[in-house]
Amino acid sequence: MFGLSSKTQVDQPFKMSDLLKRVNADKQVRSSARSIQSITLVNAVSRERLNLPPLKDSDDREIYIMEVCLKDASIPVDFIAVLDKIIYMRTIYVLTLDNEYKLYAAYKAVRNGKLIVEKYRETDWLNEIPKIQLPTSISRVDEIYASLFDIIIPYKMREGESLKECLDRNDKITKLQRDIQSLQKKVDNEIQPKKRFEMNDNLKQMKSALAHLTQE
Repeated sequence: MFGLSSKTQVDQPFKMSDLLKRVNADKQVRSSARSIQSITLVNAVSRERLNLPPLKDSDDREIYIMEVCLKDASIPVDFIAVLDKIIYMRTIYVLTLDNEYKLYAAYKAVRNGKLIVEKYRETDWLNEIPKIQLPTSISRVDEIYASLFDIIIPYKMREGESLKECLDRNDKITKLQRDIQSLQKKVDNEIQPKKRFEMNDNLKQMKSALAHLTQE
C-alpha cells in the first residue's frame, strides 16, 4: 500500500469484538463502529523493518497503516478517535468502500512523555490509493509520515518546513479563506461608501496574506 517496501507488510486482521473491548467502548463508540466491515493492520513502518540504524536520543516512532473496510459511507469517527488513543504508534487509516478510498488521520506526537492526537484530516473519496513520493534514500521514518500527510493535506510541505509547521499553515489557510468569504459577503451588502472602502482595504490585505501562505 502507498508503494511502501514489502518488508513493512503485515496484513494482520483484528476482530471488532476484541477492539471494542480494548477501547472499553461505550454506546456511542459501538454505534460508530457499526459501519465497519473489517479492520486490518496492512503495514507497520519502522526503522527495523526499513533496515535503518537505531536512534539513541530521538523519537522516530513506527507508523501503522490501518485498512478499514466500511459497510456504508458513514465515517466511524468516534471509534477511530478512541482507538487512536490506545495506539502509541502514528496511524494512517485507509477507509475503503465500493472500490473507493479515503485517507483519514490525525497528526500524532509525543510531548513531555504524553501522546498528543491532534485534529483529524481526510481526503475526498479516491479511485485509487496514491503512491507516496520519497527521496532515493531515507534516514527517518518521519520522512514517510510527512509524505503520507502530503497526500491528505491540500497545501504541500515547503522546502525546509516541518510537517507540524505545514499542518499549522494549512489550518491558517482554511481559517483565512473562511474569513475572506465572510468579509466579501459583508462588502457586497454594505451600502455606505466609507465603510465599504475600509472593508475592501482589509479584504485586500487578507488576500495578500493568503497568497503568501499558499505559494509553493
